[in-house]
Amino acid sequence: MAQGGVLGAVKGHPHTLERARVTVGLRKGWASHLRFRRDARRSRFEPDRVALEDADGTVLEELPEPRRSFAGQSLGTPWTELQLAYFASCAMWTYLNMPFLLA
Repeated sequence: MAQGGVLGAVKGHPHTLERARVTVGLRKGWASHLRFRRDARRSRFEPDRVALEDADGTVLEELPEPRRSFAGQSLGTPWTELQLAYFASCAMWTYLNMPFLLA
C-alpha cells in the first residue's frame, strides 16, 4: 500500500509508511504494517497495545494503552513512531473491515 498525505509530515513522519504491506484481522482487532520505516521492521496493533518488532517478531519497543498517549496533544504535536503505528493501524483496520461490517 502506498500511503501519504499531510498528516505524516505534520506529525514528523513524512515517509515512514510510504510503502508498506498492511495486514488486518477480520475476527479480532489487530493490524500490522510490514516495512515500517522502509526496513524489515513491522508494527503490531491490538486495541490495548502497539509494538514495533523486527523481522523475527522480537519486540523492539511497545506502548501499552496507546490511546492515552494522545491526551493533551494538539495538531502540531509530533508523534512517536509508536503513536504513528497506532493511528495508522487503527485506521487501516477500520477501513479494510468496514465492508464486512456493513454486509
